[in-house]
Amino acid sequence: MSNAEWYEIDLEKRLWKIPAARTKPGREHEVPLSNMTVELLSSLPRFGPLVFSTASTGDRPVSGFSNAKKRLEKRMKELAKAPI
Repeated sequence: MSNAEWYEIDLEKRLWKIPAARTKPGREHEVPLSNMTVELLSSLPRFGPLVFSTASTGDRPVSGFSNAKKRLEKRMKELAKAPI
């Protein structure tokens, strides 16, 4: 969902329609949205086309997932070694 755009989200129908151009099989994909997701998305400000952005203009997608995953894995290993 890091590159989801507002036009893809239908809060009334509780649906996220991912365009075919962004799916691996090249077909549109519909994702049902839970009540909690709809509530969260409804509360978000809209600065630009992207739902989640690192820029105040809303035009730069969130990134850095691999670095965050590495930090999380490192911390999990540390916690697994820690005495109880």
